[in-house]
Amino acid sequence: MMIKCQFLVVVLVFVAAPCSASEPLWPGATIDTWHGHTRHTTVIDGCTAWVVEPKTALPGKPWSWCMEFPDSFTERCAAPQLLAAGFHHAHIAV
Repeated sequence: MMIKCQFLVVVLVFVAAPCSASEPLWPGATIDTWHGHTRHTTVIDGCTAWVVEPKTALPGKPWSWCMEFPDSFTERCAAPQLLAAGFHHAHIAV
């Protein structure tokens, strides 16, 4: 549970602050794309974690949290649609 709480704090700091797709959110993080959106990936307490930025964030910078298997069934899940609507999307592999 502590890992999830630490990641939640990182996500909340991220969505509250402006960022640039050209620079990582955290030291040592990598940048790539996920469903056409910029993804920032890092390791937190030995677990891989990432946050995906929408092209344009909604006011208040809402976000969704992905459970296990974030790349499975994306054609039937809401994550790509939420990103397109302006939500940030987060995942941590536990």
